[in-house]
Amino acid sequence: MRPFIKRCPSLICGRPFQINRFSKRLDTMQGGVLTCPHCGFVIQGDGNSIFLAHALSLQEEAEFEEEQARIQPDVGDVNKR
Repeated sequence: MRPFIKRCPSLICGRPFQINRFSKRLDTMQGGVLTCPHCGFVIQGDGNSIFLAHALSLQEEAEFEEEQARIQPDVGDVNKR
């Protein structure tokens, strides 16, 4: 199973990271909070889930960026939209 990778929505950061999602089973754990491992930006998610975020290795991050460039080659050019 391939890990889920999300890009940080912060305009300052924007780096990709891996997310692991687990069902929230204990009332003592805070659910629905996802934190970027690079910059600490907090994202609200599903309150019934616990999220663990991990930074990608440099190689994984480079591979992700290459894949994104193939999928969305003009993402950085706003004038072409």
